[in-house]
Amino acid sequence: MCAWAGLACAQGYAWRASGVLRRLPDPQIAGHSHTVGCARCCAWEPGLHVRQRCDRGKITFVIDHTLFLQYGLCSITVQAHDDGIGKHLAEVARRVPFWVQARHRSADCTLTIVSPAGDSIEDPKWRAIGEAWAQARQGLKTSHGEVLAHWRTLYQFGQPVDQRLFLFQDHHGSPGDFFCLIPTDTLKRPWHPAWWIIAAVEALAVHWHAARGGSPLHASGVTRRDHGYLFLGPSGAGKSTVAGFGEQVQGTIIHDDRLMLIPHEGGYLLSHYGSHATPVLRAIFLLKQSLTDRVVLLTPQAVGAGLARSLLDYAVDQNLFGPWVRQAFHNVAAVARCVPGYELHFRKSPDFWTVIDAELGS
Repeated sequence: MCAWAGLACAQGYAWRASGVLRRLPDPQIAGHSHTVGCARCCAWEPGLHVRQRCDRGKITFVIDHTLFLQYGLCSITVQAHDDGIGKHLAEVARRVPFWVQARHRSADCTLTIVSPAGDSIEDPKWRAIGEAWAQARQGLKTSHGEVLAHWRTLYQFGQPVDQRLFLFQDHHGSPGDFFCLIPTDTLKRPWHPAWWIIAAVEALAVHWHAARGGSPLHASGVTRRDHGYLFLGPSGAGKSTVAGFGEQVQGTIIHDDRLMLIPHEGGYLLSHYGSHATPVLRAIFLLKQSLTDRVVLLTPQAVGAGLARSLLDYAVDQNLFGPWVRQAFHNVAAVARCVPGYELHFRKSPDFWTVIDAELGS
């Protein structure tokens, strides 16, 4: 098995900064906690991996900067074509380990991270994009017309999904192929590239789920007795409080701030990328702090309005906007027509669960 520290495997091959694998007398190298799969060890692990290549009878080893992630129901292969960006994928895996998966046999999406250093990329397509990106980022250093020309070149390669993150859908790939452009000034900060990639992955996953009837929400959720319960309200309404009370009545918090609604077999699942619980949504509750515990059945229009506010709160809070937003509004309207919704008046006590059980049945 391989360890990233200067990259060594059980066969004794080590990766040097020059890009050459050399034989080491001692294959044990301490250091980086991430494991890497080596072709000679026949191992695949989350993170970067090494593949063997034969060129005119000469065996060489090539670093594939690839990371396999799972966000909700969306499996994403993240890849880079140059070492400068590739080294940041290991940092992404450290920061969001609950996203990392073993190698996908068939990922739903492929996200290629492109830096403005096009001359260091071997693949002609990504080198051309990197060079156009480097020129487009020159800003005041070049004339206005030249900058626009380079941006037009970039738009020939892809359709914008999130302009803030420079996330594009690849025109020349399959429907699941995307690429993200990393700004030059981000690369100057050691901690910035990883967070930029994480934000791009989340934006891509939101876009993917919205296209399939899903929607992200600023809400809390609890799974209890194999059912999912969704709680809506503005900041300070008590979403986290209500979710915490769920643990006192044999429930489990899915998340107390951000959730994803995902269509499933005529209903909807409650999901969060940091939780393995994905229960079927049973009811939606708009929160009202009160002196008594009671529930009031709402019309689908009122439920839809509450879901729309929650969706908008999510988009504003995460600063994620794109074509997916319009589709997501249609999706939450469909949820409101499918799932019953209530206004939940509650005291700061878990006793309100008794009222919910009486209304819905235990």
